[in-house]
Amino acid sequence: MNFEFQAIPIERKHPAFPDDRYIWEPRLPVQVIFKHSPPSKRIEAIVDSGSPYCLFHAGFCHSLGMKLEKGKKELLKGVIGGHDSPTAPMYFHKVKILVGLSQFETWAGFSWHLSCACLLGQKGFFENFEVTFDWSSHPPSSPRLRVERIIRA
Repeated sequence: MNFEFQAIPIERKHPAFPDDRYIWEPRLPVQVIFKHSPPSKRIEAIVDSGSPYCLFHAGFCHSLGMKLEKGKKELLKGVIGGHDSPTAPMYFHKVKILVGLSQFETWAGFSWHLSCACLLGQKGFFENFEVTFDWSSHPPSSPRLRVERIIRA
């Protein structure tokens, strides 16, 4: 599967990169299933090799029939939006994530303080897919993301 990075307009010019007009984010549409819920609507997920886990904003819990605080509690660090504390509560639930025609089961964290809708991280996503970030076009006018399911024997 090939996806184009999403161009996010820069609101304030960066002093080190004053000519940049966009930030390029590797995003792909996913859906999530909890137990026997129908699949969620498509979610624009950020592919994040630096995230150890797949993470979702807790706003999806109600529509999935999930009781957030019944999950395994952990502290969220690093990607907290608009929160004064360096950590925030996060709850892990076993879910199925759909990427294209592929589906995989994993533990994913859910938090009200996640600064985006979804991050696809090392546990769950990168361990199941071969991911290539292609920045070969110069300048990178439209970087591409290639995602291939790993077939295990």
